[in-house]
Amino acid sequence: MNHALKKISSQTALILFCGLLALVGCGKKNSAAPLDQASMEDLNRALAVVMMHDGQRLPSTNAVAEFLKQIGKSFPAAPAGKKIILNPTAKKFEVVDQ
Repeated sequence: MNHALKKISSQTALILFCGLLALVGCGKKNSAAPLDQASMEDLNRALAVVMMHDGQRLPSTNAVAEFLKQIGKSFPAAPAGKKIILNPTAKKFEVVDQ
């Protein structure tokens, strides 16, 4: 019974977090980027959601990209001369020199 209650409460938390993510995404947009391209903030929020769903395990970038597709965004392109990496220590995406 306790396991079922934990599962329900974690699913509820995930639904609430996704709702919050959707609301935050409705704020002002970066006019320099295409509307469907995720910002770095969107990218790191998506990472947090996927990690919450996967039990804090660091997901692949493909899993994060799939989640972004579900909310109507695409994985962002890195600026010229830079690349986007997943920093496993900080558990966030970062832009670094190539």
